[in-house]
Amino acid sequence: MTTYRYLMFFALAGMLAAAPLQALEWREASPGVRYVSGGVGFEEREEMKTRFANAALRIVNVVDHSGAYLADAEIVITSLSGVELLSATSDGPWFHVDLPAGEYRVSSRLNGAEQTRRISVAGQRLQDVIFRWKQVMPDPEPPVVPPLREGTPLPAPASVPASNPKPAPAHPVPPAQDKPPASGFCPPGEEFSEECL
Repeated sequence: MTTYRYLMFFALAGMLAAAPLQALEWREASPGVRYVSGGVGFEEREEMKTRFANAALRIVNVVDHSGAYLADAEIVITSLSGVELLSATSDGPWFHVDLPAGEYRVSSRLNGAEQTRRISVAGQRLQDVIFRWKQVMPDPEPPVVPPLREGTPLPAPASVPASNPKPAPAHPVPPAQDKPPASGFCPPGEEFSEECL
């Protein structure tokens, strides 16, 4: 049985290695503006370096402190007069754009945030545009809770049956003391204490 598993593993690995990667080819966004997106993995980035070195821009999205690459950013390029020339989602961390010489606004949108740079393209030299992101995870959406009708009892927690009341605590709870309510933070210059819990 173990020999069979090894054979299956190597057969699957061979099929995956022989499978062609997604073709990296120029895509036309508008007349005179084309792009290619990818860079997932070392081999793909090396291919992009050699095949698309004649691009005007290489747009890269990274995590600010670690430098880890990010994908799935929406890239938008407009002229300074506001005409949209390109709008596409990056398939990988590198987004190469070939466009004529001129002044442009390049925006990257990721998880509801947006950054914009003003870029000047002059000549055939590849120019890096790097967007650094502090927060890369989207804020979780709050759960949708249907409203209760007036007079409707609250449902019992799943772990406690509705007919079984909560047992009394083994240790009595001390009475409230005369102190100000907890504020949730310590004022500047004050040491951490129970009052600021």
